[in-house]
Amino acid sequence: MHRWNPALAVLLALGAAASIPPRTEAAPHPTVLYVHDNGTPNRVYGFDVNTAGILTALPGSPYPLMNTSGSCQGPCETMAFSDRLRLLFASGALGLCSFKVASTGVLSGGSPPVGGVRFLGVAVVDRSNKTFVYAAEVDADQIRGYEAQVNGTMTELPTSPYPSGVNPSGLCAVRNRLFAADANEAVLGDDTIAAYRVQNDGSLAAAPGSPFGVPGSEPEFQTVNATPDGKFVYAADFSFEEAFVWGFRVNATTAALSALPGSPFDDGLDESNGGLALSQQSVVFAFRFVGADVDDVQAMRRKPNGGLVKIGAVQDAGVDRADGSALTPNGHLLGIASSGSDVVRTFSVNNSTGVLTVRDTKPASLADEAVTAVIFARP
Repeated sequence: MHRWNPALAVLLALGAAASIPPRTEAAPHPTVLYVHDNGTPNRVYGFDVNTAGILTALPGSPYPLMNTSGSCQGPCETMAFSDRLRLLFASGALGLCSFKVASTGVLSGGSPPVGGVRFLGVAVVDRSNKTFVYAAEVDADQIRGYEAQVNGTMTELPTSPYPSGVNPSGLCAVRNRLFAADANEAVLGDDTIAAYRVQNDGSLAAAPGSPFGVPGSEPEFQTVNATPDGKFVYAADFSFEEAFVWGFRVNATTAALSALPGSPFDDGLDESNGGLALSQQSVVFAFRFVGADVDDVQAMRRKPNGGLVKIGAVQDAGVDRADGSALTPNGHLLGIASSGSDVVRTFSVNNSTGVLTVRDTKPASLADEAVTAVIFARP
């Protein structure tokens, strides 16, 4: 019979414990803020953003694009990020370019532009095994679609291009839906929103009735924004002296749009030409970027039925021209870029009152009226 040896048992237990690798927690993805300065030179600024909203310029920023200006004044949604491939895409007058995004947010390997035409809005749809990129070919009234590879190369889809309304400008994508703001430059007003279902092969199937207008009104659309759940789409009226945000419900099957009751919604601004910032939270921000050294921001609450109501008073962004803006997905931070003040600024958001509090401001040499996109990403 073997005697139980307590000392030996302790040694064996210690040895077994030593052979088990320590449990490690995955490091949280950093939050980065990208600003597309769509002038000439065409480039992207990048900032690390900590949880308090403090900005730190990324090494190498700003990152040059092998492109020239897309000639769009205001937020034309000219940049998009692929979570699946960790690629950043940005447009210009010569086509669509891509950057590889390191886990730190640093950009590298800016690709030559594809397409050879002037693109404005850019949107990405990530599948489980494929990534599709879409760009608004504004001068040809169509959308071009590409499949992207991990190295940043892009191949145009065999079914591309896809017809849109007149002068597609901003683009946004959520899940398997794509929306385009058609800025009919030939006519002041009469702008539309085109809607598509993204097929498994990346091809676009236009929603029945697309593009969708607003009978009896003459809005001007340059941007389009969808809620993260894909249920609602909003477009700020870009025309001067129009304080409206138009809202639509999205048909879950066909992607067709129908006007929300009460639309358009008064955002209380003299002009709504600065676009919108949306997140998973119900607070929406509308912007007015052309003013006398005062850029107004209005918080609005998104109701369960999609309707928008103002909350609180108009707020001052504290800059001369807030060209582009974005909210973090959780809605806790707002980022803006100002070509008038040459700064990038962050605010914390009170999601109960909509009140903004400045967190940080960093200098950035931004071409006048050429900031066309601001986005948050977590590479």
